[in-house]
Amino acid sequence: MAYVNLSEIADIMSGLRIDRYMKKNTKMQKVYRISSPKSVGNSLAIDYIEISSNIDDKYYSKRDDILLSMTRPTYIFKVKEEGVIIHSNFVILRVKEEYDSSYVYHSLKSEFNHIMHILGEGSVLGFVRVSNLREINLNLPDLETQKKYGKLWDLIDEKIRLNEKKVLLENNLKRGIIKEEIGENYVRLQKPTRK
Repeated sequence: MAYVNLSEIADIMSGLRIDRYMKKNTKMQKVYRISSPKSVGNSLAIDYIEISSNIDDKYYSKRDDILLSMTRPTYIFKVKEEGVIIHSNFVILRVKEEYDSSYVYHSLKSEFNHIMHILGEGSVLGFVRVSNLREINLNLPDLETQKKYGKLWDLIDEKIRLNEKKVLLENNLKRGIIKEEIGENYVRLQKPTRK
């Protein structure tokens, strides 16, 4: 295993400044945004907006891109859907073929909040510069070992996501049973009397 600089592992760039492309020659396109942090699984959502059709291909997602939110609270995502515009709120890490993107993603994710705290700037609205990310070094084993651990960590994440979804569904089931057995208004607040 050897430490390799993140800029050697991946192409690092910021997302698209969308406001510059909203005037002319527009069509409806998908754009990534951060959804509620309380949503199950990945908090990466998609919006549809009217935006120019003349956008450089590098701003469209590729499978296994890694997205880092640039402002606090900071999030890290691994892209599954290709062809979605990546907003300037994100830094794009496009992992090179000689490295495993799952291994890189999980390695960064495991220490992400700590890394962003150290590299972050600004006090009120903290942010991370693309240039700061080039200071990160990852300890990488050979490619086969990266793939083995990357796959294992992906499976663990999927199990966690499914367990979170199961808990959500079971809570909904419980509320449904209570409503069915006790009635729709099973909790009522008495209006307080003020003196």
